Amino acid sequence: MNSHLYLHVLGADPEQDPVAFGAGVPGLLIQPTDIPAILLTSGCHYAVGVLHYGVQRTRTIYKEPIELLGKQSSWTKFLDV
Repeated sequence: MNSHLYLHVLGADPEQDPVAFGAGVPGLLIQPTDIPAILLTSGCHYAVGVLHYGVQRTRTIYKEPIELLGKQSSWTKFLDV
């Protein structure tokens, strides 16, 4: 319930990790049962955020520049599947 993902930088204090995607991120419409995931690919300048809607077989896909992860919410919705 109310799942969210944190951005952790190796060597940093985990207690200071910012929320990167999921519940509590401004601009995202998330229900308590939604399941967030972030996908990263080497060489790509964007993170892909995926919201799974509980047991439904639908998802919403977002993108955000990697350098903004955990700093400011700029997730852009680009696909419903």
